[in-house]
Amino acid sequence: MLIGLGEYLSGHNGTFTYASGSVYPDYVNYVFQRSFVAVIGALIVPFAYRTCRFLGFGRPAATMAAAFVLFDNALCVMSRFILLDPILFCFTAMSLLGYSGFAGHQHQPFSAA
Repeated sequence: MLIGLGEYLSGHNGTFTYASGSVYPDYVNYVFQRSFVAVIGALIVPFAYRTCRFLGFGRPAATMAAAFVLFDNALCVMSRFILLDPILFCFTAMSLLGYSGFAGHQHQPFSAA
């Protein structure tokens, strides 16, 4: 659905089928669509940093872990194309972030602090 949202926001009219090896027509704004997926893929880096901080890592270790995610070659390549993988990784990173945030408060349930 997020790929569809990116296509809708770029003004895609739904007539191009993205067949393998075909040339993009002028009315397909593939630059916006690729940028949309790349931004979602870039969100994984701060999620990785916050997850490490929630798990009790120090700032240098969390920064190093986020740098590992940032410079991961496979993630950089997949985020360049209109694929579902960066979106899947982003939601996986968000779920790990949420779990680590809740796990940090397991000794103080139902408290405001």
